[in-house]
Amino acid sequence: MTVPCSQQDHGADNALEPPVCPWVIGCTIPLEDSTGTVYAHLRTHGFIRRHTDRAPCPWPLCPQEMQWRNVARHILERHIQVRVQCTICGNIYTRNETLQAHMYVCMETYFNAMLAEDHQSN
Repeated sequence: MTVPCSQQDHGADNALEPPVCPWVIGCTIPLEDSTGTVYAHLRTHGFIRRHTDRAPCPWPLCPQEMQWRNVARHILERHIQVRVQCTICGNIYTRNETLQAHMYVCMETYFNAMLAEDHQSN
């Protein structure tokens, strides 16, 4: 489950709408919540680099510099503030791989609690 993005960083009036492009005035293409679509969008505006190149974040006024391979994830986590949520306990994470690791523990805890509850009722 993807949690709506923040309003503060991209100026959206409605937190449920994806943010629009901050790089080109008039570009109305929304930024989707995957690294592939962010990289594709950056390429349409001429941001083309090798993944091993160090580069500044292209987001306006962001001082961060990193390897280009990390730029899309940085934009999603820091600027668009995409979050994923555990469907069992509601915990929120910035990365899908962190959620997946959490889900193994959370599901085990949930099912153990269900088994214990079932065992006590018998």
